[in-house]
Amino acid sequence: MTTVAPGAARLLYWTRQAAGGDSAVRRRLAFLDDSQHWEPERLREFQFRKLQALVAHSYQTVPYYRTLLDRHGLRPDRIRGAEDFRRVPVLSRAALRSAGSTLISSTAASSSLQRRQSSGSTGERVEFWQDRDFDRWCRAHQLRTYGWCGNWRLGEPFALVWGAATYFETRGRRDRFDNALTNRIELNAFQLDDESLHRLLDRLVRHRPALISGYTTALYLLARLARTQGVRLPGLRAVQPNAEPLNAVMRAEMEEAFGCEVFDKYGSRETNIIAHEGRDHAGLRIQAEHSYVEILDDQGQPCPPGTAGRVVVTTLNNRAMPLLRYETGDLATPLDAPANANCGLPAMSHVIGRSQDLLCTPEGGLVHPQLFSNVLRQFPAVDWFQVVQHREDALVIRIVARKAVDEAVTEQIAGLVRDLAGFAFQVTFERLTQMPPSATGKFRLCICDLPTAGQDRGFGALNALRQIDHG
Repeated sequence: MTTVAPGAARLLYWTRQAAGGDSAVRRRLAFLDDSQHWEPERLREFQFRKLQALVAHSYQTVPYYRTLLDRHGLRPDRIRGAEDFRRVPVLSRAALRSAGSTLISSTAASSSLQRRQSSGSTGERVEFWQDRDFDRWCRAHQLRTYGWCGNWRLGEPFALVWGAATYFETRGRRDRFDNALTNRIELNAFQLDDESLHRLLDRLVRHRPALISGYTTALYLLARLARTQGVRLPGLRAVQPNAEPLNAVMRAEMEEAFGCEVFDKYGSRETNIIAHEGRDHAGLRIQAEHSYVEILDDQGQPCPPGTAGRVVVTTLNNRAMPLLRYETGDLATPLDAPANANCGLPAMSHVIGRSQDLLCTPEGGLVHPQLFSNVLRQFPAVDWFQVVQHREDALVIRIVARKAVDEAVTEQIAGLVRDLAGFAFQVTFERLTQMPPSATGKFRLCICDLPTAGQDRGFGALNALRQIDHG
């Protein structure tokens, strides 16, 4: 239950931040609350000026980029538009790992640097550095987007359902005090067995949050449990699933069980927040003051609206270790979402998945993860599933079910998969009593474990499957 009145909690929080010499977040939030209403052209101009300044800073102070740009005959003063910027080579995860300290700016203050690591969910764990100014911008963007979720305001009851054990290991006494001050609870969702889910749901019922944010899989499983138990969360206005792709099946389950709006959020450890679903639910609004986003086709050219491509991001606020044209490994489509009085930010689709999540056929086609969600949703007894591909002609489907799933049902599932995928996969099933442990707390619905993964096969087949994602 709420222990501090929301208005008082908000005032106490900002007073505490100011007393600690950290009023910068509040100033940045005020700026963002204003800039989101700018005309799109003004936003684009602001963003590109920021990008040009970052490229100049990177050339002058970051050894990796000075060498890279010189090698390609690029000078910062010659980058006058998006086409010029696309001449800068994309930064892959492998390049980020090998570059190491040569990516750190010579002007970065060591006292402000924070060492981070990606979760490694793709098997490619990377290390990078972020500074205090970057962290302040991230916190401001986080608070702005929380406010889009059911008009939540700082100080109202909030619950974070998170899964990374290391996150909780870093929480100190000050963090716990700030949580109590602002009616915020943080719940460890690292384990998602039946007993743990019941315990989490009970804690949420007692806290009565107005907004819940957390891993997509954890919120989906909590929604299923709430619906089957007939449990409601009074006062809940919105949920914000993130860190994993949100598909239509999961969204529908959350909306029905929680009885509130669902707002998708997209980001990564390397970049922090990239885009967030707008109040109008017309796609994800790119946080243009923080990230410069490109969605590219096989030839590295911008995709037209509605066409899927790979997401490449430049972090505009991390001058300590700039990431120019960072290859996220994610897939999405640019959108022509209309600007309005509430938001002039550009838009992109919900993330379709990681390139590693796309399964392949021997003929060179791609199979969208949503296909399996649409099939398995027809079998309510299946609580959770995961599809793994070790061979191009075969799939393994792992399932956790409340009761036995007989052979006739698995044959029906396999038949639907073959029909929709357009290939006669050899399908085998692993019946699990509970979800397998995850090193990161995240769960991927599809895992392509082939020497040549889906990202090397082009986007033609993926775009042919987009109707599945929106079905």
